[in-house]
Amino acid sequence: MDTTRMAMLGIIYGKNPDRLVRLVEQKGIRWPQVRDSNLNRLYQVVSFPSSYLLGPDGTILERNLTPEQLEVWMQIQGM
Repeated sequence: MDTTRMAMLGIIYGKNPDRLVRLVEQKGIRWPQVRDSNLNRLYQVVSFPSSYLLGPDGTILERNLTPEQLEVWMQIQGM
């Protein structure tokens, strides 16, 4: 992944932060995770997991792509 053109950020939600940290470690998630209900409201996250591709200005480009769709999107973008 070209980290000069794309970055990944996870938004986690739950009442038990320790459990969430363990889950991220168990799943081998390597990108940053934040626990921020303001972001949940801003992007109208209604279920988990959810994924969003955001433009540099923060606008939503795509929602809930499968890994295969993300791969195609990245190829089209030349990433």
